[in-house]
Amino acid sequence: MMIRAVSGIVAFVGLIALLSAAEPLSYRKDVEPIFQGACGDCHGAKRPKKGLVLTERGRENLLDVPSRMEPDQKLLVAGDPAASYLWTKLEHRQKEGQGMPRTIFSAKKLPAEQLEVIKRWIEEGAAP
Repeated sequence: MMIRAVSGIVAFVGLIALLSAAEPLSYRKDVEPIFQGACGDCHGAKRPKKGLVLTERGRENLLDVPSRMEPDQKLLVAGDPAASYLWTKLEHRQKEGQGMPRTIFSAKKLPAEQLEVIKRWIEEGAAP
């Protein structure tokens, strides 16, 4: 019984160490591909909606930039998803307009796995 308990604790500690050693997320490698696929049609480099490009140099277009819809809120606040208008739009909790991404007919949330990547990227400091 004692051996099982110790083995379980060792396995748990090993898992925690493995998770904490995960490579930090980056815009270029992890987030941009999500935006390219889900947002690129409207927020790509050619004629972007609301002037917001999320594909090439997307991070620079977001970080500490005031939202056009909510000027008192920044599009992206590194380390703070709740203060980031981008996150509010992706979660469909914005005060004005529709959640993103959307189609002609409706707004639809990104898959949970993609939302988690974006949230974690913001929490980790929104690395380039």
